[in-house]
Amino acid sequence: MMAWPDTPIDLAFLDIQMKNMTGIELAELIRKTDSNMLIVFVTSFKEYVLKGYDINALHYLIKPVSPAKLLPILDRDHVIFRSQQDEFLLVQYKSGKMKLPFADIDYISISPHIACVHAGSRTFEKRVTMSELTDILPGYFVRTHRSYIVNLDKNKVQG
Repeated sequence: MMAWPDTPIDLAFLDIQMKNMTGIELAELIRKTDSNMLIVFVTSFKEYVLKGYDINALHYLIKPVSPAKLLPILDRDHVIFRSQQDEFLLVQYKSGKMKLPFADIDYISISPHIACVHAGSRTFEKRVTMSELTDILPGYFVRTHRSYIVNLDKNKVQG
């Protein structure tokens, strides 16, 4: 996990027993910033299975792992990964990049080639033109001004 959190990761295989922290602790840390990363525990410790559910792990494998057990999990991961491909915007985060789900975006303000993506109290940057951005975003994002795009699903008037 050396590249995380600076590099977006789609699938992580974690053991419970690791050098500096447990796999459970690392998974909890991951969940603080990435609810979409798929996590599979591969371990000899059966007693942590229920904790894996708390973290929303994709699966919990007991060592030794056979190809017959692993391949269906990889197939399931692939199906989930493909279904999520068009549901996020890759944005700058600290010294790396992060997958920001479209549903989390409130609005986007853009100046020449730099978009400021506003999601709750956080703001992220992305180097992109307005035209490229409107091609990427789903239909519930509407350009309201030459410099603004809003997420209509997030900005519905309650009445």
